[in-house]
Formats: sequence, structure tokens, C-alpha cells
Amino acid sequence: MNREAETLSLLERLLQGQLDGYRRLLETVERQRTAIRTADGAMLEQATREEDRIVRALSGLEQQRAQAFAQLQKRWLPQERRSATLAHLLHAAPAQSLDAARQARLSALADRLRQAIESAKHSASVVRSAAETLSRHIAGIQQTVHSALSRAGVYGRRGKLALGAATPAALDLKS
Repeated sequence: MNREAETLSLLERLLQGQLDGYRRLLETVERQRTAIRTADGAMLEQATREEDRIVRALSGLEQQRAQAFAQLQKRWLPQERRSATLAHLLHAAPAQSLDAARQARLSALADRLRQAIESAKHSASVVRSAAETLSRHIAGIQQTVHSALSRAGVYGRRGKLALGAATPAALDLKS
């Protein structure tokens, strides 16, 4: 197997790995959405940690993909100074280096990956917006509780129970 064929095989595996990673990312974002909807903090934290792991793995795959792509571009499109698109690169590939079946597989993978990335971006922005709304809501509740407790005179300035504070209490002795 020559160097170009190895690089093409690597590129195909990397694109498939990225596609699988973005599918897992979409599943994780959906778990975050469910956690926010049900106000399950533990589930949200777990899904967020998983999202971080997936994003770091995708970043590594992207670096490898960029290197493989640059090698092929240097070989097939040496006059290009900027990074070309995968479609442009595949179109410029010599017939002896890239058969039609592999070209079709790579193009299909790239299209599915592009769709998965767009879907993940959209879903993540929706979840981020919902998380911000929930955060503002919780902050409002905390502010209301703090305000009510500070007016009741139960807590002192340092946040501790005020000594000698008048706390109304009643006990029903008839029951």
C-alpha cells in the first residue's frame, strides 16, 4: 500500500470517527436537555463531563484529520496556499490514487459529518439557552428567599441565626 492510499485510509477512518463522535455528542446534549427539563443537577453534571470528554476526543481527531488532509493537499494541489475543501481535493485527486468508490465514500462521510456538526451546534445552543434561563430562575428564587429571611429578622448580618430574635411560634394544645 502506497503512502497516498495509507493517508486516504486514515482520512476515511478519521472522518468516520468524527461522525461517531458527533453522534455521541448529540446524544449527550439530549441528556443535558432532559436533565434541565427535569431539573436533575446530577444528571446534568454527568452529561456535561461526558460532553467535555467527547469534545476533547473530537479535537484530537480534527487535528489528525487536518494533518492527513494537508498531506494530500500538498501532493494533489501544491499550488493552493489556503486549505481547500474536501470536495475540491477529491476532485483534484489523480485517478490512480483515488478510485470512484472511495471518492464516493469520502464525500458521503463528509456530508454526513457536516450535517451532524450543524445539528450538534443547533442542539447545543438550545440547551445552553435553557441552562441560562434555568440559572436565572434559580438565582431569582434564591434572591426572593434571601430577601424574605432578611426581613424576618431570623438571621443576622453575617448570615447566622440572630440571638434573641423574635420568632413567632404557636402550639395548638387542643389537638
